[in-house]
Amino acid sequence: MSESRLLANDLTIGYSEKKGQFKAVQRHLNLSLDSHQMTALIGPNGAGKSTLLRTICGLQKQIQGEILIKGKSIDHLSTMEKAKLISVVLTHSADTSMLTVREIVSIGRQPYSNWLGLKDIHHEEMIEKALSTVNISHLAKRQLAALSDGEKQRVWIAKALAQDTPIILLDEPTSHLDYKNRIEIFKLLHRLSASGKSILISTHELDLAIHFADQLWVMEDGVTQGDPQTIYDSGILERTLGYTKDARQIGL
Repeated sequence: MSESRLLANDLTIGYSEKKGQFKAVQRHLNLSLDSHQMTALIGPNGAGKSTLLRTICGLQKQIQGEILIKGKSIDHLSTMEKAKLISVVLTHSADTSMLTVREIVSIGRQPYSNWLGLKDIHHEEMIEKALSTVNISHLAKRQLAALSDGEKQRVWIAKALAQDTPIILLDEPTSHLDYKNRIEIFKLLHRLSASGKSILISTHELDLAIHFADQLWVMEDGVTQGDPQTIYDSGILERTLGYTKDARQIGL
């Protein structure tokens, strides 16, 4: 049974232009992210998809409104508390190419280490489970630089799994992958949601989003939320993104 793990109420998002002044990119959003569901966030470039993801996970402050995670306001959660509720897979710029797969995945366990850096009793178990879940146990000792793009993306997802959060956010995780790997990543994320995770993925892969996601968030002037067939039948995909392919005839 699904439950609402994340709620956004009257949320206005944007960024700071000058001291004390903000530029809103989306206003008055009311959204719900449920357990056991994969939700795909889609919309044109510049609509604010990345801004929404960064706001939801607390990397930037909302201009107005509230974000509730398991009933608690994100404004009242410590950094450590947020790290135990939401894990994030963003575009990575930090140089981690010389680290091994296992070293990167182990970073996901940092919220569970004490101030002396001592590991919790589940440290090794959660790392092994994360590696196994995304099928990269055989790569554990390899350096990130030696992996393919598809393998690298699985490493970042494994790191998020090792963090052991109920919610996982991903920003364009398939953007540099070939079609086979894009399908595999979507299948993996769908399996994770079926196991109980709340998955929110921003993507331009409309066919894959319609096929695999349980819910779509379509961002234009606001966000329209619904199941893929309802969203498709409403015509909003054709209006905002020029999408006319019949979703029921996708051969995956």
